[in-house]
Amino acid sequence: MNADRTPRWPVGTVGSISHTTGFAGAVAATTNRMRSIGIDIEAVGRVTTEIEPRIFTRRESSFLASLSASARDRAATVIFSAKEAFYKCQYPLTGTWLDFPAVWLELIADDAASDMSSGTFTISATHGMPALPGVPLPLAGRFAIADGFALTGVALVGANSVTMPVEASPTP
Repeated sequence: MNADRTPRWPVGTVGSISHTTGFAGAVAATTNRMRSIGIDIEAVGRVTTEIEPRIFTRRESSFLASLSASARDRAATVIFSAKEAFYKCQYPLTGTWLDFPAVWLELIADDAASDMSSGTFTISATHGMPALPGVPLPLAGRFAIADGFALTGVALVGANSVTMPVEASPTP
């Protein structure tokens, strides 16, 4: 572990770890294949209404309010988890600690999963977020819900490309 409590990877390796009660995961790659990786695992339902104002932008809160109760629980957990995965991905490149409202997410459920059990997400900067050199935004990632856990991941590949290029989205 590094002094800032981030994982210490061998030279030439990038990776990410995550854990929650009853589940843990890790991913690693060589730096000739990936620039950075971020994953997160969260138990669905741990994001309570009391902590939501510290996590979600107005746009995200409006989206969550439009969903059924069960889809809302999953989507809230995915948004929280995806922000964690993004922060784990960008931090090794920028050394910048970000607050949750620094970015906003748009979730896109897979066609057969309108219940928010799997899909993609797009991460965009909110107004006033500092520039993150080497981290192009918007950026896309994947999510899935399995056995009561939200699993999210985002990666930067190559010198300047991302795993899933996306169109720019309006500010929340």
